[in-house]
Amino acid sequence: MSDKQSDPDAFVELIQVPSPALAQMLASYLEAAGIPTTTPGSQLKDEFAAYGQLTGLVGCTVCVPAGKVEEARRVLQEAKEAGEDLDASLDDDAPSTPLPD
Repeated sequence: MSDKQSDPDAFVELIQVPSPALAQMLASYLEAAGIPTTTPGSQLKDEFAAYGQLTGLVGCTVCVPAGKVEEARRVLQEAKEAGEDLDASLDDDAPSTPLPD
């Protein structure tokens, strides 16, 4: 096992979504629950990154500390079950990492 996998504070991928806006929305839900997040790639500004994000070719990832992955999944699942518009956002045609059932 590598040091990154055993470090509960190391950021790991939680979910990949098709757009930076959706990544930021999910990060906001998690941060409101006290879970730190990072969204690598959501701030890309060159024309190639912008084109990829606008066309759905380049998604964004929401990362959380390894020790908070299960809690983060629970928070997103509870928000989804509460009908907070996550279903429509997460059902885009672009590939994404599914939330656990």
